Amino acid sequence: MNPRTVSLANQTGGVGKATVVLTAAATLTVLTGCTDLLSELNPVPEADATVTQSTTVVRVIDGDTIAVQPTDELPATNDDGDEHVVRLLGIDAPEMNFYEAEDPECGAQAATDYLAELLPEAAAVTVVYDERADETDRYGRSLAYIESPETEDAGLAMLTEGHAAAWVPQSAPDPERLPTYEEAMTTAQRDRTGAWAQCPAIGRAGANA
Repeated sequence: MNPRTVSLANQTGGVGKATVVLTAAATLTVLTGCTDLLSELNPVPEADATVTQSTTVVRVIDGDTIAVQPTDELPATNDDGDEHVVRLLGIDAPEMNFYEAEDPECGAQAATDYLAELLPEAAAVTVVYDERADETDRYGRSLAYIESPETEDAGLAMLTEGHAAAWVPQSAPDPERLPTYEEAMTTAQRDRTGAWAQCPAIGRAGANA
């Protein structure tokens, strides 16, 4: 074969390979551009950040309810405008029956006293909302966990010491910490800790084992 013919064939083959490479690169660029456009049109939603509010304790109302200092994000829930009530999410303590012609339920005073020890007046606290649960109830009270520098989770402490039961309304979704709360209650119930040693029931929980 003529050397000139071989050289021409080699040159032609090289051009063909270059064309294939350039075509693939162009296709990849187009596909990448389409993907970017779709991402802009349909962005992947980011996970909601946990909502928290910092405030201080005004008073402990009972074993599962406290009043805190109102803020812009925690509006007053009373007529005097000097407190915002928080119902601890995921627990239920015996009722003090303040507005009933009945004595406090079994364990109610001990539960109230213990929560007051955990969260004394003027203590700094963080109100922590659960992404799965409503932030407020029909009375305007916050439904939240309460954390402080001394108490990582006041509700869990109440359960661990046998002063409250794990509970949420049947119509409400289960909050994130409920499995942990139920485990703590089961252990306290089994070991007859706190009110479980003398009360047939705590809050809305059934009779002890």
